[in-house]
Amino acid sequence: MSRVAIFAAVAALCFAGSAYADGPSVDAAEDAFVAAGTSSPNPSSAHVSTSTGTWKQRDACPGGVRACGPDAVCSDGTPLQQAYLETPSGKATQITNFCPGDAAEKKPTITDVEHAFKSIPMAPSPVYIQPPDGETLVNFDTIYFTTPFTNDVTLHVLDSSVAFHITVQKYVWHFGDGHSLTTTDPGAAYPDQTIVHRYLKKGPVSVSLETVYQADYAIDGAAQQHLADTVTTTSTPQQLTVLTATPHLVAD
Repeated sequence: MSRVAIFAAVAALCFAGSAYADGPSVDAAEDAFVAAGTSSPNPSSAHVSTSTGTWKQRDACPGGVRACGPDAVCSDGTPLQQAYLETPSGKATQITNFCPGDAAEKKPTITDVEHAFKSIPMAPSPVYIQPPDGETLVNFDTIYFTTPFTNDVTLHVLDSSVAFHITVQKYVWHFGDGHSLTTTDPGAAYPDQTIVHRYLKKGPVSVSLETVYQADYAIDGAAQQHLADTVTTTSTPQQLTVLTATPHLVAD
C-alpha cells in the first residue's frame, strides 16, 4: 500500500472517531442513548474522577434527532446530555440521560418548605382579660379572649413560589395559678364569652398564652397540602391581682 493510501485510511479513521472523542463510537452512543432513559438528574460536574473511573458528559446522541428521534432534544431545544462513568479501561458504564435545564430547576423539598414556614415572623397573640385594669375576684368568672388570626404569605423557595395559608391550630391558656386550658377557640368578650376561669385564692398571678400556628401550602399553584410542622409563640406574661370581695351591709 502506498503512503498516500495509508494516510487516507488513517484520516478516515480519525474523522469517523471525531463525532465523540471522549467515548465510544456514534453507533455505540446511540445504543446507549436508547438504553439509558431520561429520568436521572444532572451530575454535579461533567468530569469527576473517582476510584472506579471518571464521570464524563457528552451529547446523548451525536447523530441528533435524525439518528435517535425527537427524544434526543430537550424541551428547551438543547441537545439531550448523557453522563457516564468511564472505567480505566475506557468502557462507558452507568450511562444516564438528562436535560440540563430540568436539572437546573430545583423544586423545594418538604424540609425546604418547613424552613420557609419557620422563617415567617409570627407575633404572639394578645391576651385580653375582663374585668380590665389588672384585677379580678376570687370565685368570679374571669373572661379571656384573643384576636382571631389567619394569614396568607407567598415566599420564593429555590426555583418555586410557595403559598402558605396560616391559621391557628390551638391556644394554650396559662392562668397563673397552676391551671391551663387548651382550646381551638380564640374566645370572645362579654357577653359572648366562651373562655372563663375562676381563681380559688387571692393574690398575684401571671397570665400568658401560647399560640400554635399551622399552615397549608401550595407549590407553583398546585393543590394545597397540609404541613405537619408547627410554630409556637408565647405572649408576654400579664400580671393579674386576684382579690377577695368583702360583703358590706347597707341600709335600704
